[in-house]
Amino acid sequence: MRLVASALDFIVFVRRRRTEGRQRRVIESVREIAGVTEDAQLATNELWGIDDLGEPCRHQAVQVHCHDDMVGAGWQPTEGPWSQ
Repeated sequence: MRLVASALDFIVFVRRRRTEGRQRRVIESVREIAGVTEDAQLATNELWGIDDLGEPCRHQAVQVHCHDDMVGAGWQPTEGPWSQ
């Protein structure tokens, strides 16, 4: 498990949604790998998820440890619901 934690920064959960006879994929949750617990479980923080209305929302209380790496890869932390 430590190998997984050291190799990955994020886990992205994608769900297929069917609407009006069409199928599309939506991001349901983005979790940051925070390490490994003493009992060899992945410790994660949910950074973004879906609120009660089905809209993307940022969990403000959680700090993004890879913030600078994400900005370097093109993430713009001030634009759109996945940034707030």
